[in-house]
Amino acid sequence: MGQPVLITNDCSSERAARDSDFHRTTLKVAFPVSHTIREKTKLLNRVRRIRGQVEAVERALEQEIGCAEVLQLITGARGAINGLMGEVIEDHIRIHLIHPALHPGPEVANAAEELIEVLRSYLK
Repeated sequence: MGQPVLITNDCSSERAARDSDFHRTTLKVAFPVSHTIREKTKLLNRVRRIRGQVEAVERALEQEIGCAEVLQLITGARGAINGLMGEVIEDHIRIHLIHPALHPGPEVANAAEELIEVLRSYLK
């Protein structure tokens, strides 16, 4: 996990010179998106499997396969998408809410962990 980066508007920029409303302000602390750095290959493989599942739905519809079979394919694709979304949301919570650099208190950390558990249950 990378170090946080403080992003600010810089008054010395060309935009600041053009725009009198553009003042030096702190915008946010940004962390590298771990799901695009640390687990990129893993997530891309999941997306490729999802693509294959959606293509299977398309083929089933083109071949006029029965509704029950099409619904099973759709359910599988939906489950895969929910799993992907759950993983990205969990990573987002861990990076942007309870990252050690943010110094979250124990109450915030516990609440974030509870939220992750609720999301896991909901997205199953």
